[in-house]
Amino acid sequence: MQSLADLSSLETVGGSLAIVCNPALGSLKAFSSLQAIGGDLLLWHNGALADITGLGGPQGTLTDLGGTFGVLCSPLLDLDEVLGVLDNIVDPVPLSIQLMCN
Repeated sequence: MQSLADLSSLETVGGSLAIVCNPALGSLKAFSSLQAIGGDLLLWHNGALADITGLGGPQGTLTDLGGTFGVLCSPLLDLDEVLGVLDNIVDPVPLSIQLMCN
C-alpha cells in the first residue's frame, strides 16, 4: 500500500492503530483528521515511512491516545518528528522508540 488517502476523514479509532510491515508507505498525512486512538499507536517495520506529521505536531489533530506510542524499524523517520506526534496529546503515554533495525 502506497497511500492511505481513503482514510482522510477518519477521526476516531476505538482500539489500536497498527501500521506494520508496509515497505512502500512513505507518509501518514492522510491521518490529519484523526483526533483519538483508544489503544496503542504502533508504527513498526515501515522502511519507506518518512513523514508522520499528519498524526500530530502543529499539523495534526491527535489529542487522545489510550495506549502506548511505539515506533520500531522505521529508519527514515526523524526523531523530533516522532516526538512531535505527542505535542497535542492531553495525557502522558508510554513511549517506545527504536528507529533503526538491528
